Amino acid sequence: PTVYAAKTDQQGKAYFLLPYGFDYTINLTYERDIFPLNYPLKEGVLLENEAFITYRGTAKIREFFKNARRDQHGFITEFMPVEVKKIGFDPSNVQITKHGYLVNFPAKSETPTPAILDNGDVIQGGGYYSREVYSFKSKTGLFNWGLELSDNGVSASVYDENFLVITTESCTLYAIDAGTGELAWSKWLGPSLNSTPTVAGGKVYVVYPTRLDNYIIETDNPEMIEKPYAVICFELKTGAILWQNRIDSEPLGSPVAYGNSVYITTSKGYLHQFDNTNGKVHCPAKNGGFTSPPTISGEFVYLSRRSPD
Repeated sequence: PTVYAAKTDQQGKAYFLLPYGFDYTINLTYERDIFPLNYPLKEGVLLENEAFITYRGTAKIREFFKNARRDQHGFITEFMPVEVKKIGFDPSNVQITKHGYLVNFPAKSETPTPAILDNGDVIQGGGYYSREVYSFKSKTGLFNWGLELSDNGVSASVYDENFLVITTESCTLYAIDAGTGELAWSKWLGPSLNSTPTVAGGKVYVVYPTRLDNYIIETDNPEMIEKPYAVICFELKTGAILWQNRIDSEPLGSPVAYGNSVYITTSKGYLHQFDNTNGKVHCPAKNGGFTSPPTISGEFVYLSRRSPD
């Protein structure tokens, strides 16, 4: 594919002159697949378009990773909080059908799996290329509340103890009151989060990058280079950090909490197992060429793996 590059000016604006007949996706230095643009073939016509994107800025992101407070093991101990905004929803986008209702979201992009609450309310992200999360009455489609997050790529919502826990691909963990839509706490964890969080026993488990790709932080800790990702455990109600430990690469799916352990498989084929109370390694990581998150039943852990050569 052809890449067109530009730098933002002092107002944060970048300009492109793009040929017709192609689809484009806007990428930023540390965030990917932010916004899609489609320009069908039109001869003799100059079309102008604008896209408004919220981005923390490359310099600010680099500054955060360079100067973030870390413990003696190199784990980040203080993350940037992120704000949200209450929004409404146009009722004309809800169509009553013979068997229920149909909701049309403005973003018109892939939506995550909805969450169904104990009271029957439905929580739904507005689409991958949106920043919206909505709550509807399950039987009628009536609107309860809506939030505009600070990032796009909204994950499926995980519901527990009246909290909704959501990650965005770019790049924040949110805990939200499921009944009111009020933000309980948030953590900007890094430039890319590619898995849904796991909630179990009043704890939230999520994986984040501990350093930037191609932007090495000066350190005498070789594990920060060899294992650039961390699984982190937060207290659900407060967002307090309970423990962290390292993994070798991006996770394959969400962490799996079972019994007193948390299991994670990674893109390099490893299986990691941690104590869910203190994060200590239960057994050394196993490299079996694993290609799926684990399924656990009783005393057995089941995984798929690459076929041996």
